Amino acid sequence: MIEHVPDLVGFLHHCDTLLREGRVLSLAVPDQRYCFDRLRALTGLSQLIDAHLQGRRNHSPGQVADYFLNVVKLDGRIAWDAALAAGRSLSSVEFVHTVQDANTGMDAVRKHDAYLDIHAWCFTPSWFRLLLDDLNRLGLVALRERSFSATQGHEFYIALSRDGAGPDRDRLALMREAETEIAACAL
Repeated sequence: MIEHVPDLVGFLHHCDTLLREGRVLSLAVPDQRYCFDRLRALTGLSQLIDAHLQGRRNHSPGQVADYFLNVVKLDGRIAWDAALAAGRSLSSVEFVHTVQDANTGMDAVRKHDAYLDIHAWCFTPSWFRLLLDDLNRLGLVALRERSFSATQGHEFYIALSRDGAGPDRDRLALMREAETEIAACAL
């Protein structure tokens, strides 16, 4: 669900205000490598910060265009696991939407300030962990990683809390792991 919110930082802040001391926010997050987001770019820290500082309540026209132009199916599926992805190539994927769908979506956002239910954000496990830690260190979110579970199927799991220790590795290690995650699953 976190991949759908227009302002991820604001969402985490709101969740933090609702959590009682010692409680956790548990998230199941789609792994970009194993779902229709596969050919989309990973979300950058600047995008998360900008969306928050702009107070976004809806997705931007650019996010809508990116979603409609770049989501794919692998062998007819919108989500898959590592076993299905192994050994596949770009010839195994097909686009889900058309350019017309992208134009229609952008028009709905621009002309009617519509909310479209799309994946605004794309992550691999290590990339998400790095972004959350960066947001915390920058003082934008109080929640920190408390526990992490690797991808099962097409989602990974993370628990956040105010008293979380954060990731068990440094920024560079997480960045290297994120690179390895993508390289190991190249289509």
